[in-house]
Formats: sequence, structure tokens, C-alpha cells
Amino acid sequence: MMSIEAETTRQQEPDKRAEAAVLSSAFCRCVKSMGLSETNVGRLLNVQANVAARVREGSFQLRRSEEERWNRAALLVDLYKALWKVFSDDTEIKRWLSLYNSSIGDSPLSWIETSAGLEKLIDYVRSGRCAKG
Repeated sequence: MMSIEAETTRQQEPDKRAEAAVLSSAFCRCVKSMGLSETNVGRLLNVQANVAARVREGSFQLRRSEEERWNRAALLVDLYKALWKVFSDDTEIKRWLSLYNSSIGDSPLSWIETSAGLEKLIDYVRSGRCAKG
């Protein structure tokens, strides 16, 4: 007979895999929609170029146990959602990310590679200061 703890752990495994699949898929779509390079992805997730390539291809699965990568991926998805509310167009999102922004003192793309930068960009976009140009 299986213990309650073992049974609970066994039941949680599919939930964790499903959650990882959902975030991995959303992250991959955001990377492509935002036009992020393998270099951007590698720096964001702190992975080698070959892993960043797998992320872009959609063959890399994020793991909840790798908390920093997980959180950064979730932040990127949040940023994309916030940008979509403003621009509703991937081409415009890519354009905004690549252009110099005097309010932040750089291109938004340069801020994507850290959690702090992502959080600042999300706050900036959600504050209404980000506008179609």
C-alpha cells in the first residue's frame, strides 16, 4: 500500500509537467514574437548557445526546480502580454523593443536580459508611459 505522501507526490508530477509545458510553450512563442535572438535568450536564461537554440525551436522544457530561469521566463511572458495590450502587433512590439527610449536611457531590448530589467519594463509598460509611436 502506498503512503499518502507518496500518492500525493505521484499525483503532483503530471501537474508540474503540464505547468512546465505551458510556460515553455508560451515562452517560446514570446521569444519568436518579440524577435529575440539566441544571444538574448541565452543571457536571459543563463544558458549556452546550443540550449538557447533549442528554446527558440521549442524543444527545451523549463523546469520549476530551476527557479531563476522559471521566473525570468514567466516575466518575459508577462512583458509580452503587457506590450500586446499596447501595440496589438508583433511588428510594432519588435520595433519598440529595438528603438532607443530616452525615458529608460537605452533600448528596451537591452533590459530584457535580467529579472530586474524585465520587472522595470513591465512596470513601465503597465504604467501607460509606453505608447504607440
